[in-house]
Amino acid sequence: MRLSVRLIVSFGLLTGLVAASVDMYLPAMPDLAKSLGSTTGQVQQTLSMFLLGAALGQALFGPLADRYGRRNVLLLGTAIFTLASLFCTWAENVEQLTLLRLCQALGATCGAVIVQALIKDMFQREDAARMMSYVMMVMTLIPLLAPMAGGYLLMWWGWQSIFWCLSLCGLAALMLAYFLVPETLTAENRQPLHPRHVVRAYARIARHRRAMGYNLCAGFVFASMFAFITGSPFVYIEYFGVAPHYYGYLFGVNILFMMLCNFFNGRWLNRLGSERLLRTGVSVHVLATIFLLLASVTELGGLIAVMVPCVVAVGVLGLVAANATTAALACFDSHAGTVSGMLGITRMGLGGLSGAAVGILHNGSILVMAAVMLVCALLAWLSLVLLVGPAERRF
Repeated sequence: MRLSVRLIVSFGLLTGLVAASVDMYLPAMPDLAKSLGSTTGQVQQTLSMFLLGAALGQALFGPLADRYGRRNVLLLGTAIFTLASLFCTWAENVEQLTLLRLCQALGATCGAVIVQALIKDMFQREDAARMMSYVMMVMTLIPLLAPMAGGYLLMWWGWQSIFWCLSLCGLAALMLAYFLVPETLTAENRQPLHPRHVVRAYARIARHRRAMGYNLCAGFVFASMFAFITGSPFVYIEYFGVAPHYYGYLFGVNILFMMLCNFFNGRWLNRLGSERLLRTGVSVHVLATIFLLLASVTELGGLIAVMVPCVVAVGVLGLVAANATTAALACFDSHAGTVSGMLGITRMGLGGLSGAAVGILHNGSILVMAAVMLVCALLAWLSLVLLVGPAERRF
């Protein structure tokens, strides 16, 4: 099938609900701790709870999409997201906000898991990797703009306005899914939803060594990124004294580099191959987190010495995510929704754990964020080396 601009933009916007929910919220985290009378760690845990909800959503919507089709399940998920975002505006304490963020995440992840399944349905592996790269390039416009928008919304109208904006984004996504997204799952390819069948399908995926190697590789790189997402508002705003409405500009540099990596990945896939680009991205990610840890230990170079390795570490996700996703999906002929769900469970689950680790161990320094990012990077590299094995040579 031809890669149309309309399809790329539509899929990118639907996939971006998770990013919008996470990144628009970041500049408000220090202010939320004061407004709701809670601690820094408690507010960081609202982000970890969001990632837990995202993992649960992937587990739920993947099998549902394999049973009832892609389009109807997508409409259900975006409706849940829209309502939960609206209810967040009325949260009176951090406990209520944490629960509502869990519900918000359940709906937000629907778009991510189903778009991956749609791409698997519609394209072969190399074309799917190219499509995934372009979709992610569009999707990364959201985390580029969301922190900036969140910072100004916070400054002008308070933290509640961020969730009003997210509810409007959810409504727009619901309309987009209704009018533009096709149904790609044929009746003969629909899978039964019996719990035993679902568990058996997930177990089959978990036993596939190469698929889980790609899955865990991408999952740990995502976990490294979420350690940065959880820790960076406090590192930039409290440690280095950056104004909240300027935080989005610093965060946006990470996204610009990620967009560049996604564009490079899409253009050079045919020449270099998705496997080689994936391994390059993981290696660069490890090196960047090593430099970040050194900067945090020595405290030399100030903000720039921390920011540059963070930009590289987060940005190379543009070389890792699309290639690891399509490689894992290519290991199976069916159950694309369930496979996609497994990928999402792993990424959001590991992301939630890394974010929780940063929140629990938070001590006001840069070292905790840097150390968690490095551990995740090394585990990503080990997953690729030990489970997938050496790359096949291209001639």
